[in-house]
Amino acid sequence: MISVVMATYNGEQYIIEQIESIVNQTVTVDEIIICDDMSSDKTVEIIKKYINEKCLSQIIRLYPNNQNVGYIRNFYNGISRSHGEYIFLADQDDVWEVNKVERMIATMHTCNAEVICSNFSLIDASGKTYSRKARIPEFVQNTSEEVSKIKFIPLLFGNVSQGCTYCFTEKVRDVYLSANYDEIIHDYQIMLIGSAMDGAYFLNEKLIRYRLHGNNNIGFSEKKTLKHIDFRLKVKKPKVAGFIDRIKNEIDVPHYMIAQAVLYLKLPVWKAVFNRFFGRKE
Repeated sequence: MISVVMATYNGEQYIIEQIESIVNQTVTVDEIIICDDMSSDKTVEIIKKYINEKCLSQIIRLYPNNQNVGYIRNFYNGISRSHGEYIFLADQDDVWEVNKVERMIATMHTCNAEVICSNFSLIDASGKTYSRKARIPEFVQNTSEEVSKIKFIPLLFGNVSQGCTYCFTEKVRDVYLSANYDEIIHDYQIMLIGSAMDGAYFLNEKLIRYRLHGNNNIGFSEKKTLKHIDFRLKVKKPKVAGFIDRIKNEIDVPHYMIAQAVLYLKLPVWKAVFNRFFGRKE
């Protein structure tokens, strides 16, 4: 069984194009779970109308929230309602290539993967190729192999790709739901779990069209300036370290003590500062 989980909020402009790109995959998905976080536009009405007109009530399940919970909790709620052996995440404003599900499931079987993310192309608000420069994640830019393994310790220095490119197993889902942690973004949690299981991979195929527009909630944000970075070494547990402690109760975490040292010494912060001043200029 294949599940797709989508979190929506004021997505009326692009929502149908995205849903149709999921419905029309070469490998059919079994359920699409949509959690709406109290949209103030017509997102919910548009989805309901589409479900009724296309007779898709057996596949698409819509859950409007009765209070705003934010995108991290909204995705958590959606994932908790999924039943699939494989779970895909979807944003409300992208477009999936028609063979996305087919290629990712096939690669997961080949690699015995627990979580996989893919490459992506960029489009603008009108759906045309994005012509301006954008900050692409370093891992995606520098990877040349068709399939690459994502290792746990390097992942502590930052996530590798957007959650809308993810597919993961029910095994990862169960650990993620058990952790029940809102302090770091949901897709980073999922990738950390899959990597800790020695089963995280990157598929270097552009399987979604990632839309850049003025209303994106997350994604290609601007780099932080120095005034936004806290360099102090704190006794207080770093958020990622707190998450690792939670999943440690469920799975074996590789190089646990090294991971804790990396996080408490704020090495990811120092690396980000170094890259900002001495790394490749865009």
